[in-house]
Amino acid sequence: MKTENVEKDGSFFWLSSARLIYHVTDKSDKMALNLLYVSANGTSQGLGTAAQPLDFTSAVRQGGENSVIVLLNDAGTIYTEGVALHKNQYVLGEGATAHVFHEDGVTVEMFTAPGSGGAQLHGTSSYNGVIGTHPETAATAVSGVQASGGVNDAGIVAESRYHFLLSGQSNMAGWANVSDFDEQLQGTQENVHMWTGNKFASLEPTQNSAPLDFGAAPNRLWAGSELSLGVNLTKALASDVYFTKVTSGGTSIDRWLYQDMADRLLEHSLKASEDIATQGYAPIMGGLAWNQGEYDVNNSAPYDQKLLALLQELQSETGISDLRLVASGVSPQMGGAVIEQEILQAMQSSEFIAYFSMLDFTDYSNGNVHFSAEGYSYMGYQFAVHLLEDLIGNPVTQDAIDGYLPLRMIPVAPVAENDSQNIVVGFDVGRQGNVLANDSDFNITETLSVATVNGLHSNIGEWIDLEEGGRIKIEADGTYDFDPGESYGDLKAGQFFSIVVPYEVMDDKGLVDQATLTLSVYGSYGREGGLYIEAVSGSTYGTSGDDVIIGTDGNDQISGNGGYDMIFDYGGNNTIRLNNSQPDSKSMVFTGKGNDSIYATAGDDVIDAGNGNNNVYSYAGDDTIIAGDGNDFINARGSYWAVGDRAGNNTIDGGDGNNRVYTGAGSDKITTGDGDDLIYSTGGGDVINAGHGNNTIDSGYNRYAGSGKVTIITAGDGNNRIYTDAGDDHITLGKGQNYVYSYGGNDNITTGNDNDFINARGNNWLVGDRAGNKTIDGGDGDNRVYTGAGSDKIITGDGDDLIYSAGGGDVINAGHGNNTIDSGYNRNAGSGKVTTITAGDGNNRIYTDAGDDHITLGDGQNVVQSFGGNDTVTTGSGDDRITLYGYNASNDAQSEKHVSSGAGNDTIFGSFGDDTIIAGQGDDVIDLRRGGNNLCIFESGDGVDRIVGFDAESDKIQFSVEGLTYEELQFLTSSDRDPAFSGSGTGIRYGDDLVTVDVRPTDINEDLFVFMPYC
Repeated sequence: MKTENVEKDGSFFWLSSARLIYHVTDKSDKMALNLLYVSANGTSQGLGTAAQPLDFTSAVRQGGENSVIVLLNDAGTIYTEGVALHKNQYVLGEGATAHVFHEDGVTVEMFTAPGSGGAQLHGTSSYNGVIGTHPETAATAVSGVQASGGVNDAGIVAESRYHFLLSGQSNMAGWANVSDFDEQLQGTQENVHMWTGNKFASLEPTQNSAPLDFGAAPNRLWAGSELSLGVNLTKALASDVYFTKVTSGGTSIDRWLYQDMADRLLEHSLKASEDIATQGYAPIMGGLAWNQGEYDVNNSAPYDQKLLALLQELQSETGISDLRLVASGVSPQMGGAVIEQEILQAMQSSEFIAYFSMLDFTDYSNGNVHFSAEGYSYMGYQFAVHLLEDLIGNPVTQDAIDGYLPLRMIPVAPVAENDSQNIVVGFDVGRQGNVLANDSDFNITETLSVATVNGLHSNIGEWIDLEEGGRIKIEADGTYDFDPGESYGDLKAGQFFSIVVPYEVMDDKGLVDQATLTLSVYGSYGREGGLYIEAVSGSTYGTSGDDVIIGTDGNDQISGNGGYDMIFDYGGNNTIRLNNSQPDSKSMVFTGKGNDSIYATAGDDVIDAGNGNNNVYSYAGDDTIIAGDGNDFINARGSYWAVGDRAGNNTIDGGDGNNRVYTGAGSDKITTGDGDDLIYSTGGGDVINAGHGNNTIDSGYNRYAGSGKVTIITAGDGNNRIYTDAGDDHITLGKGQNYVYSYGGNDNITTGNDNDFINARGNNWLVGDRAGNKTIDGGDGDNRVYTGAGSDKIITGDGDDLIYSAGGGDVINAGHGNNTIDSGYNRNAGSGKVTTITAGDGNNRIYTDAGDDHITLGDGQNVVQSFGGNDTVTTGSGDDRITLYGYNASNDAQSEKHVSSGAGNDTIFGSFGDDTIIAGQGDDVIDLRRGGNNLCIFESGDGVDRIVGFDAESDKIQFSVEGLTYEELQFLTSSDRDPAFSGSGTGIRYGDDLVTVDVRPTDINEDLFVFMPYC
């Protein structure tokens, strides 16, 4: 195919990437070389021989790829006249030697041009280019040529660069946030150059990834397919690439074909190509990447013809008759399938159009039109694949394009979902199916097949005898056939068992996943009366016997009339009513993906409602209810749900969706998937497992008494609200702002990180231990926890927590934050049990009762109010305020307290009892005015401290300073001018530190002091 060159502005030529096949061969040359001769007086009418040479420009054009041009040195200077050499095209002066290609483009030989002496070249244009060198020797493509200052000064450059056009609507512009792309694509691509309208700049997302847009221009923080396209092209071509991206959002193809967009695209592509040439490279048009069509979906009939006409116009205007257009699929939400068919028709009419689909991408950014970052990454990869097919050969393998692989192209094992089918003995129900129907592969181009059955590849397509009886055959395409034979004839109605057949699924790359086919076989032996009934459109009625009823594909109305009915109705939105007035009636009901309403019997029912928004009513009995994904309503209470165990022990699986589940007084097992579920379980002894979502769960049989059984509640992430009764509960919740109300019992409550509210007091929380012994783990967040009079264990993570524990020997551990903890059972009396409180760094506020407390706090400005008891208080760095006295002076006088305040300027108020106070580093104030036999301990480095209310008869001061003796103490009065001492009382200096006591110097003697060894 011949490439046409169209001159612009008198000097510039577009260059095609395709091989030129029109050439002149020296007939006298016996080698398979495409050899042409050029001289200063050669003409375009020359034959390219030594006798009738061509001019230089004509020789370059006619020779094309895999040709050798010999410059004759017999007629003066040869002018280059602004041409560019092609791939494997060599220019040799007389006598010059080089590795050159034969015409086949494969064979290489060392060739020496006839004659001697180099020719004279004179460059007249900076737009010249020499493409390629010998791949092994990397020898220059111009050899034996004389030019002032070197070959480049002759107007011939050594390399070419590919220039790609990108055009279309907003999905070509790119509307995904750069931050959503893979990190590999978020950085600057130095080797990819974007045309900015007047110059090229390295592709830098958030700076110049936005196009030259003449419609609804996207945000500069967004990007599209150019990110992965650039990475893959530069890697595959081992060269810099240049992009000119001209788009118009929300625009018909008519604007390109009949209005201004094609002209804008051509204008910018010409300017961009000229800029490439001024950089010293030969610009070669690599093709057009096209994404457009959403606007034309409602007028799509002539789209294929318009696309063909647009391509022909661009080919004509550029003079590149083989210009290639690669079209991407458009948004599936905006007529992607319709436009796809139009583009496929255009592709069938032109060898220069390629296409790839985007119908499998349904994740969007910025509305339901624009693809996600992963979609754009896949689009750019596919653009690279199809553009490179024209540049480096077809087919292009994934191994050749590995600059960036989108997730869809990275080999990932298929996902094989387990399959299940119900079989009724004696009836042709569920005996055939396809195990691949629900399987998938993340790599959308992969084909799945069955690789093994029962662990053997040889079992595929063969009948396999099953250990349980019967036989099965599974084909490679997933279809299966189950033959029960005579194996299960004695299986009674209501009895069933399962057969599990393992198999493996494999994709095209040999990656596998395992799954099972479970056949649930239901007996029919001993059925009392009853019929096998195939439902009809409208209403279908069963008999009083044991019926098997098969539904239609439509919306059925099926009524059972008693007995042990089995109903299989997998199509439509069905209403199934069974006899609920006879306690001995039972049923098995299986429905499909529709929105079904099922009214069960008063006996033991098995109900599998499938996916959909189902309503299920179970009237007593021990029921098993399975509702698939959807917003389900399940009422398993029965008519007398609050009386004893009348409603039975139910097993309920609600699936994903916003489910509503109601059960009665039995011990139920309830499982729901993700969604905002509402569960009322009044039985006690229930096991409830709700998935992620904003769930409300109430298991309150009796708020005051409880059922005497343990209830287990688990819910995933979300803002859950949990209500229990007075029994023993085990509650585990995920992240979210959870609300928990536990009404008595010995409860165990764990919540995830967030701002939780936990009330475990119960209705009678101040009466004895009525609220039970709780174990609570609140996680990080600003939690609010309330417990009753039991002995509780409360743990909260980091956050500003509010904890009210009604005092009975609690263990409280709060993380970092500004926590408020009140364990006050009775400020005057206490519970008689030891409470342990630990809190991390923060400004904590601690309030206790008159019991014995152990308090340990981290750094911060802590406030502690300890109301009596034998307390131990330890604080970290910070200005703390610690009060040890209670309301009952008589009881308080019998207490012994121990305080260790860390660094900081602390204020400590002693109790009526005997206190031991260790003043840490900082300027502390210790108030002992409430009396008692107190001991104040100081160490080296404690700073300037003051004791108020010191009693020389009952209080003592201990110095834990190595080697310090009474004789080394300095006693100061107001007459001494010590800058650290001021006010009344007596200052006692020990080393660099000072403590002031409010007694006269004459009242001080050695008996007031204790000197302990340094430790």
